[in-house]
Amino acid sequence: MKQLISILAALVIITGSAQVSAHGGGHGIISDQEAVLVAATTVKKMTFKDFGFDVGKLGDQWKSISQENVTLIDIIGGNFLLEVKHPETSETIYIQVTKSGQAVAATESKPS
Repeated sequence: MKQLISILAALVIITGSAQVSAHGGGHGIISDQEAVLVAATTVKKMTFKDFGFDVGKLGDQWKSISQENVTLIDIIGGNFLLEVKHPETSETIYIQVTKSGQAVAATESKPS
């Protein structure tokens, strides 16, 4: 029974908003490492729900993404630009995260 409750709680958390706050209330500026965590978490959430980003809902193969698969590659317009590479395929997704910790875009091509 405890395991069922834990699974249901995890699903509720995962299917929530694509926004991940670094400081509970979303205050302040996040670090590079926190942006990496936001990108990895966002990609995992996108396997359950389409958040309206260009890439849409992702396939189950993206559930295995970890922070090791995410690289901060640039800062564009004040947002972190992170590259998420699937460990078993050549697929890449680019996630833009605001300085406050919200994922605002996900694309298959690198934004310029």
